[in-house]
Order: sequence, then structure tokens, then C-alpha cells
Amino acid sequence: MPALLVVARHYWPAPGAASVRLGSLVGAARARGWTVDVITGTPGPDVDSAGVPIHRVSGDTSTGLSGRRLAELWGFSRATVQVGRSLGPVDVVIADPPPTAGLSGLRVAREHNALGVYYYADSWADMVGQSTGTLARAVSPAVRAAESRALRRADVVVAVTERLQTQASAARGGADDVLLVPNGADLSDFSADGEQWADPWGGSLPYVVYAGNMGVVHGAPVFLDAAERLWTEGAEFGVAFLGYGVDRAAIQARAAGSDGRCVVIDGQPPAVAASAFRGAVAGLASVRPIAVTLDSRPAKAVASIACGCPVLYAGSGVFADTVQRERLGLAVPHDADATTVALRTMLSAAPGTWDRSAIAAYARTHFDHGRAMDGLLDLITTRLAARRTFNGPAPFRP
Repeated sequence: MPALLVVARHYWPAPGAASVRLGSLVGAARARGWTVDVITGTPGPDVDSAGVPIHRVSGDTSTGLSGRRLAELWGFSRATVQVGRSLGPVDVVIADPPPTAGLSGLRVAREHNALGVYYYADSWADMVGQSTGTLARAVSPAVRAAESRALRRADVVVAVTERLQTQASAARGGADDVLLVPNGADLSDFSADGEQWADPWGGSLPYVVYAGNMGVVHGAPVFLDAAERLWTEGAEFGVAFLGYGVDRAAIQARAAGSDGRCVVIDGQPPAVAASAFRGAVAGLASVRPIAVTLDSRPAKAVASIACGCPVLYAGSGVFADTVQRERLGLAVPHDADATTVALRTMLSAAPGTWDRSAIAAYARTHFDHGRAMDGLLDLITTRLAARRTFNGPAPFRP
């Protein structure tokens, strides 16, 4: 059976989209009898709950763009190469962003004569290019060049949106080995059936929950803007932020003045996040209105829907249209006025307004990551067989 190495800047027990995506992939590979190792910068045990060996190395401990974080990301890449050389035979290496981590994973693949896969979950080149900071402007050309090299050198690229799929194909000269695998949810964790959360208000308040990254591109404070307006009007409800990100500190500071109605909690395992969604009036997800986010499908929103919890999405684009069309919740522009109106509507909705069973059923049909990962592994298996037939690696892409 093939030996798979996953290079993941974030992995279990860290919450977030990366852990969901790669956790589903590892689970699917293990179900086929593959051996799996993971190299990650996330602190934690050296074996996961399924017995997969986890090689923990130093990762980035800060958010945003800074000299310290750049140094930490380079350190993760160097450690990845060192650990990769110490492992036994490897047949497949899958690495995700940033491109420095991707390139280190692909280097390990070359040294093992293995199939190299770049999981193009987001474009760091686009995100850094959108920033107006002095450091961002200085490093933007280097980040874009590194991302382009990762896309060219990979034997297979997995893109999570059509825009990223198009960018990857263009970087590879129109190559057709770019697989589209949109963000989904692990339905073994996120489903409508299961325990409900022992929420911070002891069941005394209805609540909404934001579970995941509070990064710059997300603009999570818009929900606190809306909540503060409604509290001023006399509405009584709770807001729970579970997770991490550059906006967390500011949200936590504002939560201190909310009389306990807003709580900020560290990221939780999928089972806990799922239980929070099951008891929530709505799951919160947001993306700022910038060009690189218009085709995004936020993992936190997908997880909410998979649990049968209607989503309040502050953003625009393809996913917003899907939320409205399929009655998966409400989608509004990313601004405080629109978000306030939508939050008021969801809090005041009569019981049964949202068909939670139908919402969860939509996720089972459209957002099942397990099914998508099986398709990815089928492709990888086919490529491995072709490499063995021709007795050599795929041509190196400079």
C-alpha cells in the first residue's frame, strides 16, 4: 500500500479549515490501508486519535505579516525537509500553503522520488498582494514567485475554488492535472445528530456562534458591531467566538464590556464546535468584499450547515447566492447595517422558520468531504500507477 506524507502548517488538534480538509484526507487514506505520517507546526501529541504518527516541529506562533512570522515560516520549511529525510520510503507527499511549506514538501517528494501534490487551499500571493503595508509590498513579489514555483513543480494541484483552479492551470501552462475540490465538512464530525453544547450561559440565552479563523480577510468584528447595536435596543442573546486569528484580541477586548453576553474561547475540537452549532440560532461566517474572496466557501459556514444550523453570512459572491437560493440561512453584504438587520431577523424568527433537517441534508449532498477525498485518492492512485509503469518520476517543472 502507498505511504503518504502530509505537510501541514496547521493540523490536529488545531481547529480550522486546514485541519478539516487534511483530516478528512488522512482518514480516507487510512481507510484504504495507506500508511500516513504528518509533519506539522501545530503543538500536540505525537500520535493522533487514529494512531497516525505526527512529527511536530516549530511553526508560526503569530498572526498577520511580520518579520518574526516570516522567520518562523522559513524555520518550518527547513524542519520539514530535515524530518522528511529521516522517514522511510514515501510514495506521495501532500503539502498545503503557504508556498514556502509547499515547496519544502515538494522537495521532500523529489528526494523520495514520490508524487508531489500541492493542496492550493488559498493564494498567499493574492492575500499579501491585497495588503497595503510596507512589509507586504516588499515581500509580495517573492511570495508570488514562490507560489508560482510550487504550482509548477507539483505533479498534481488540488484547488478549492474555480478561481484558484484557473490560476493553477495558467501557472502550469494549461496543464489539466488541477483537481477542483471545494471546501466541505467531515460529516462524521459535523452532523445534525449528536449532543448539544453546554453553552456559557447555561441555556438561559439564545446564542449565535462563530467558530474558526478571525483573520483579516474574514472581518469577524462585523458581528460584534451588529450585536452591540441589538443589545442597546434591549435584545438579550449571547455571541460565542471560538477560534483564533488576528482580530481575536480586539474582539476579546470588546467582549470584556459586554456584561458576559459575548465570550471568546480557544479553538475547540470538531465535536465541540458541532455541538455548539446544533444549539445555536445561527452560525456566523464572514468574508470581506475583496476580489480574492468572491468565490470562497468558508469552512465554518459549511460546518454550520452540516449541523443543520442556518448560517448568517456577511459577504458576497457565489456562496452568498447559494445560501439565499437554497434557504441555508441569510446572506448580506459585509457591513454593520445589513448584518444588524439580518441578525435581528434570525433572533426573532419563529420556531420552524428554518428547516434544519433540510439544511443538513443539503450538506450531505453537496459538502461531503469524505466523498471528495475518495475522488482525490483515486486520482493519486492512478498517477502512482502511471509513474510505476514508466519507471520514473514526472518531468521536473523548473
